Amino acid sequence: MSKSFLHLGGSLANLNTPSPAASKLFFLLPFLESWRKIEPVWFRRGMANLAYALPWPALRTFKNAVDTMHPVCAQVFYDKKAAFDEGGIAALANSASGGRDLTTLLSGFS
Repeated sequence: MSKSFLHLGGSLANLNTPSPAASKLFFLLPFLESWRKIEPVWFRRGMANLAYALPWPALRTFKNAVDTMHPVCAQVFYDKKAAFDEGGIAALANSASGGRDLTTLLSGFS
């Protein structure tokens, strides 16, 4: 397990992978991209919290998985962005992933 996930504590033990839940939401997934553009943000969050009010266990499982993974993924992204701003691609190559991750690959094209 990666060191970046250790700060989540016991929440990873209770986390199911989002793939089985997402497969039960297959008809809803194409709309998730358009929901990202809904303003204001508080309204979008309110819509997402409806997952707890609906009798749909797969939706709650998917939301719990996303809520658990998002802060970690965002922190990894911002750390990589800060390293890139400080030292460019060479700094990312010296990171823990050795420059062999998606963030480093996409940063090289800009």
